[in-house]
Amino acid sequence: MHIPHKCRSILTIFVALFVLTACNFPLDESVGPYRMVEHRPDRADLLGTWTIDSPTMKFIKSRGGFDVSRPTRLVLRDDDSFVLTRIPAWIASGRSEPDDASMDFEGRWNLDEMDGYWRIILNDSTSNSKPQLSLREPRYRSTPKYMLLIIIGDPDSRESMIFLKDR
Repeated sequence: MHIPHKCRSILTIFVALFVLTACNFPLDESVGPYRMVEHRPDRADLLGTWTIDSPTMKFIKSRGGFDVSRPTRLVLRDDDSFVLTRIPAWIASGRSEPDDASMDFEGRWNLDEMDGYWRIILNDSTSNSKPQLSLREPRYRSTPKYMLLIIIGDPDSRESMIFLKDR
């Protein structure tokens, strides 16, 4: 069977777009404004107070009616301790139904490499849970140096809490 050249070109483009947008290919990691961190970050760049960004505040307020008047914060200390305050309980617990309840965590944190990318593991001392924060860096500019993400639910949903370091 002979397929005209023009049809083959269109078919090739269609197949390529289908493959690139399949859920198993993280297209945003290849062309998006932020990329996962492949080099070991300097601890000094991670220490300090991190607060959720404005789009995250809007998301948790609109989805679950979460009170954003008091900030959600993560503090990473030099002695490897951390405090995470006012994270929405429906995100922390993985529940599907949002509400206005919040949770606090504290314990030890460490930098970890997995599959060539760096992340932060929070070892909560009160519940033995270990939330993970993905480290991202800007692809096309120099600020912010890093951002931290907590993925919400299914990673294919592209929903996350984004923390930016306070100045």
